[in-house]
Formats: sequence, C-alpha cells, structure tokens
Amino acid sequence: MSLKKLSKLSVSLLAVLLILSAYSALPFISHAQTSGPLPGSQSGTRGPLDGSGQPPISIKNPLQAENFSELINKIANWLLVLGAPVLTLMIIIGAFQILSAAGNPEKVKTGRQTITWAIVGYALLLISTGITALIKNVLSVN
Repeated sequence: MSLKKLSKLSVSLLAVLLILSAYSALPFISHAQTSGPLPGSQSGTRGPLDGSGQPPISIKNPLQAENFSELINKIANWLLVLGAPVLTLMIIIGAFQILSAAGNPEKVKTGRQTITWAIVGYALLLISTGITALIKNVLSVN
C-alpha cells in the first residue's frame, strides 16, 4: 500500500472511531431523567417522573404554524427570501463569465445559460407560491 492510501485509510478510520465513540458516550453525557430534586427547586420537590402530579412539560412549537397549509406557506416564503440573493449572485456570476470570455463563444454561452437558468429557477419559486394558493383554493382550505 502506498503512503497516500494508508494516510487516507487511517484518517477515515480515525473519523469513524471518533463518531462511534461520541455516539456511544452520548447516553452518559445527556441527563434526560432526574431522580432527585430538580435543579433550582426546593429540597424534597421531585420531578414529573415520580408521579407527583406536577404539570407535564410543554414544548413550544418552533415552526409557529398551526396547520399544514401555514407550514407550506412559510416554507414557500422562506424559499423566496432565500432565492432572491441567490438569483442576484448567479446573475453576477453569469455576467462575470460573459465579461471574462475574451471572445470565446463557449464561455459566452455558459454565462448566458447561467443567467437563464438562474431566472428560470426563481420563476419556478414564484410560480410555486401561486400553485400553493391555487391548491388551497381548489381544496377550499382557509
């Protein structure tokens, strides 16, 4: 085996071992259940695991969407917001490709395709917002 292959193999093996050791140590690190008094509580007060009748722990909805329709709208709007700077960047890259072509028609073609596909991609994002509104209209979801 060459030194390069041996080096790649040892780095890969080391990475796998580190991931496995971190994964196996996770149960020892996390403290999901408490058996004694809860931190910051009065002494003798037990957690909800002992059946003391304390209210259950509630988890706040991180998506802030009440139903599937709102979730789809939030995702579509987020993609539009994310897509606008990407569109701008791709147009700048395409323009740079055209400007740096130095008369090479292949590079000019590549730059034009970059700009064209960037616009097509953003147009699809815009159309997807309309399609979700159309589907909600057809299904009469408020």
